[in-house]
Amino acid sequence: MQNPLKCYIDFKVPASYLALKPTIQLIQDYGLTPRWLPYPCRPSPSTSSITTNSGAAQASENETRGETHRRIRAVAQQKTHALYAKAQQTTMNFPAEPGESRLALAAMLNVEHNMLEFIQAAYKAYWEDQEDLNSPMVVTRLLVDTNNDPKGLSESYLDQLDTHQLNCEESGIMDAPTFCINEHIFVGREHFPWIRQELDDS
Repeated sequence: MQNPLKCYIDFKVPASYLALKPTIQLIQDYGLTPRWLPYPCRPSPSTSSITTNSGAAQASENETRGETHRRIRAVAQQKTHALYAKAQQTTMNFPAEPGESRLALAAMLNVEHNMLEFIQAAYKAYWEDQEDLNSPMVVTRLLVDTNNDPKGLSESYLDQLDTHQLNCEESGIMDAPTFCINEHIFVGREHFPWIRQELDDS
């Protein structure tokens, strides 16, 4: 018997957002019962100040070689994410500055109803509407819109998230998206073919 598919996500991570549709398709194809779990990552580098209107990378004054490499890599990664989003017909508006998502991720630990709807609403809020997922007002609205009680939304949610993250890291989870099936850990959205093979063989 297959173990549940554990899906560790972070709303602000581009690869995590782009993994949503393939994950839903995987769940439907194999009749899986997913367990959606938050894993907060560091914000992705901003490219707002390092690109021109033509999309070319632009150096800042006194830029070090390391900063140059990070700048060029950030621009290339954003272009790649945009291409995949277009192929998926997924709206993906990169924020001028990377936002945070900790409060929305903490709320995931307390969602009792319509988890997938909450996740989809949070992704939409960040990537389509460029809303602040650390805002109590925004997260409260997402909870209410998905028929969840926002009454307990407080700093205690963030304490729960910190404890949850430590537990994740002790079990080998270090990034999002990460998928766990049959005690195997797959880090990144590029591993869907391997996940499907694992499910076919189990």
